[in-house]
Amino acid sequence: AARVRPSHAGLLGLARTARAEAPGSSLSHVDGAGFSAAELVAVASALPPTEPEAVAGNGGARVPRLSRLDAPAEGSSGVGGLQLLTGGTSGVSLLVAKWLGDRGAAGLVL
Repeated sequence: AARVRPSHAGLLGLARTARAEAPGSSLSHVDGAGFSAAELVAVASALPPTEPEAVAGNGGARVPRLSRLDAPAEGSSGVGGLQLLTGGTSGVSLLVAKWLGDRGAAGLVL
């Protein structure tokens, strides 16, 4: 199965930024734990220009896709669990903390 290495997130961000800055470039990003450089180059070479990034796996390459999600049920905020709130403890931060608490956050870290 394909595995993504979170430590490579910075490289992925750099590659995306470079493609945005130079739209005509042919820069690809392929993540693949346990694959040789030659195998990763082969995966990158097989990608069409419309697929500039992939994760190599035993069954080929997986590419990122957006998918539509169903909206939460009426009255459900989906803010359960522990929430981290940064930016201070006055003004808007306190209002957001109250809003999260009112909607079911299990905990707040300020």
